[in-house]
This record gives sequence, structure tokens and C-alpha cells, in this order.
Amino acid sequence: MTAYVQECRQEWKRLGVPDLLAEEMATELESDLAEAQADGVSATEIGVIVLFLVAVIVAIVGLFAAASVSVQTSVSPPRPARAFALPNLVGLQACHARRIALGAGLRVQSIPQGRCHAIVIHQSPGPHQMIPFRQRKRITVTFRLRS
Repeated sequence: MTAYVQECRQEWKRLGVPDLLAEEMATELESDLAEAQADGVSATEIGVIVLFLVAVIVAIVGLFAAASVSVQTSVSPPRPARAFALPNLVGLQACHARRIALGAGLRVQSIPQGRCHAIVIHQSPGPHQMIPFRQRKRITVTFRLRS
């Protein structure tokens, strides 16, 4: 049976099984075959066992090959933002909408004293409007507040 184990080693090498794994599988196969012969298993039964072991080993090798496949993807560096979508500030309290717009790097009209809790019912430029990223500091967002 050592000739059979040698054939298996050659096949594993052809399939690209790592040497350490192939050696471990060969040692296990030799010990299983020797144990089967010692137990008085006939040559036919050993052949069936060997076919089963080969099927298991092929499955293991297939899993190993599937796990070791490397996928190459090209990753390009992110492009700098060229446009900016204005946030939707309609429906928010005036001071909260102003803080959001300032946090986004926009200029915002001043809110009259005492109108901080008034609700924004319109904004200009409109929500989700795209503006060039470099111009966001030049555009002033204005609000129409509920009376």
C-alpha cells in the first residue's frame, strides 16, 4: 500500500497541497491502511476504504483550494469631493438648522433674536441641491420661518 500512498502524495503535490498538510495526510493514510490490514480486513475492503479516503481527501483539498484562491481587485484612491449636497433643514427649529448648516461648512443668515424655536418652512438654496464643493463658503443659506 505504500505505492498507493506515494501516488496520493504525487497527486496532492500536483493539486498544490502544502507539504506539511500532504505529509500529515500521508502519515494518517499509511496508519489507517496498516491498522486495517492488522485487523484482517481483506484487500477488497481496503480498496473500498481507500476510495472513501481519497474522496474525503479530494474534498479537503477542494476546500483548501477554494479557501486559498486570492481575488485581486484594483483599489484606486478616493477622488476628492467635487460637489456638495445641501442638507434638508426644512422642518427643523431655526437655531438647530443653523448649527447643522454651519457644521457643514456653509454660511448661514443670522436668526432674529427670539426666533430660535421657529420652524424652518423653506430654505434657499433648496435641500439636496448640489453646489461645487469649493463654493460652499461663498453661498449663504437663508431660511423662511413659520410666523
